[in-house]
Amino acid sequence: MKREELLSSQFLSRLDRLAFLVKNIRRGRSRGEHGTWRRGSSLEFYDYRAYEPGDDLRYIDHHIMARLGKLVTKVFSAEEDLTIHFLIDASASMNFGNPTKLLYACRLCAALSYIGIMNLDRVGITWFKESPVKTLPPMRGRNMFPILDFLSGIEAGGTTGFNRSLSECAGRTDIPGLAVVISDLLVEEGYMDGLASLVYHHWDVVLFHLMDRNEYAPDFQGEVRLQDAETDRQLDLVVDSGIRKKLKESMNSYAARIERFCLDKSIEYVPVRTDKPFEKAILAYLEKGRYLR
Repeated sequence: MKREELLSSQFLSRLDRLAFLVKNIRRGRSRGEHGTWRRGSSLEFYDYRAYEPGDDLRYIDHHIMARLGKLVTKVFSAEEDLTIHFLIDASASMNFGNPTKLLYACRLCAALSYIGIMNLDRVGITWFKESPVKTLPPMRGRNMFPILDFLSGIEAGGTTGFNRSLSECAGRTDIPGLAVVISDLLVEEGYMDGLASLVYHHWDVVLFHLMDRNEYAPDFQGEVRLQDAETDRQLDLVVDSGIRKKLKESMNSYAARIERFCLDKSIEYVPVRTDKPFEKAILAYLEKGRYLR
């Protein structure tokens, strides 16, 4: 990735404008304080949710179990400084599109990191391919240049070890925070085990699912050769309106399955179209999002 794409004065001014708009959304909330939903992390009861293996047995509600025969665990809210760790997919499929999905992912990460550090949060980043490649440990401070410098060194290529990478990152710390996963989720092995591992290790999770326009609304036609960026497998098609409709329906169905899985695991699912300016995508999320607000 070209360093100037993230270190330019134009991009930095866009971050400043975005931070100003975010202040209006957050008006009235103290900086450095987040309502989180850590299981048993404070005395303020927030809600119930279905018990999952690995949950602290002390927080099972035995009255509900006796009355309804269901295992549920108490969820508590806590006001605490937040550690945000971004997990960025840098496999070959992320090099597709204009802008590429990887560039869009880095812009999203840079903008959300900027908002985080201005809010006195700690921010860390890991990028991965077949496995985690490099990590910027969580840092606090108002200096964005180490983050931008780190992001500008990410290069797309190789296959995706999505589940392996997320599972490895999930267990690296005894004090989990908020994991922000940014990926196109074009993973042959599936995505469920990696995301479930983050939840199992008590991370709160936000998943940004990046989709290029030619993936969610293809406009090509005629004789087309499709090639998998990671496996080099090829598929020759004669594309007409019927085929385009089926491709669109297939992507919509895939996104719907991801959303249902995330809902079941209390993961916040955020579909993002990369032909939409990243500022608009972030502001749309912050107006209704659960964790990053």
